[in-house]
Amino acid sequence: MRLLNATAFLATVFCAGIANGVTVTYSTTLSQLCVGAAGCGVASQTIGGASGVTVSFNPVASGSVNASPNASGSLGTVVISCVGGGTGCGSISLAGLNLFINISQSQPSFGNASIVGGVITGSVSGSASSASITWSTPNAVNIGTATYTLLNNPLDLRPPSSGMGSRAVLATINASTSSPILTYSPPTTQAVVLPKNGAGAINITSAGAGANGSTSLASCGLVLSAGANFSSPIVTPVNGVFNSTTTNGTISLACTKGLNITTARLNCSETPNDTGTPIQRSWQIVCPNIGIEGLDVDGDGFYTATTDGVLIVRYLLGMRGPSLIANALGANPSRADAAAIEGYLQAITQ
Repeated sequence: MRLLNATAFLATVFCAGIANGVTVTYSTTLSQLCVGAAGCGVASQTIGGASGVTVSFNPVASGSVNASPNASGSLGTVVISCVGGGTGCGSISLAGLNLFINISQSQPSFGNASIVGGVITGSVSGSASSASITWSTPNAVNIGTATYTLLNNPLDLRPPSSGMGSRAVLATINASTSSPILTYSPPTTQAVVLPKNGAGAINITSAGAGANGSTSLASCGLVLSAGANFSSPIVTPVNGVFNSTTTNGTISLACTKGLNITTARLNCSETPNDTGTPIQRSWQIVCPNIGIEGLDVDGDGFYTATTDGVLIVRYLLGMRGPSLIANALGANPSRADAAAIEGYLQAITQ
């Protein structure tokens, strides 16, 4: 049997010219061509004896492609030859043969995967063929961040008289570095007003990440206005990296309320890995005050132990409704019912 030159097995690369390419290096030398189930340990079968045919799978010993965003590559070549050479072999049924392609990857990460066995049907002679290989779904496998998807499925097989009886098994190999796009709520065009308890967050979602794409959010810091008291922002996930699996996060914010409303400017650096160029993201953060009236709970204009003090103690003890305000309101309160008192105390104690 005449073997093809090894270079015929290597991938033909279709590259989009992206600067940060991803090299995928792989081998299919562990593939098997079996009668029946996998496990035969060989990649060649002879059928029909001395006047029959030999069906072989010639694997890729070492293929390397730039798979960003994707590339077309060979996983190996199926070769049909007449036993003894030439094209004089009679018509032979190939039913019962199965091709199991095992992919061993060394870059960008180590791993192995097998494509679901391809079933061979039809017959072949020295000069004619009705044979083909069909892979059932899924006809794609993942190894780390690389995806291998069969292109010619089903694969029509050639007789020895046509193209030396060889057909390449082609696959699309994808290891895209497209970075996800981050979306913030509230957006940078809107001030972030923290709730009455002084703690809030900016929610982050991401979408559109390629297999190797990521966007990092780092160096989040605050520029404080006069009198402001904010805690350092906390980014989740802890490394600030969003990719195809990490698609949600937050920037947690907190402040200590004073008598006056205070503000700060939050600045973060967002960097997509496909460009490497940082993008500045910035928000105005507003910290609420504790309320102009402060401890004047009933709103009568006075701070009184027998009214305001009693209301606070009762509220902290868990009293609600009429028992909260009974005999504990000033002469002219602006908050004269239990619901108003409860709402005010809830706001200033959070």
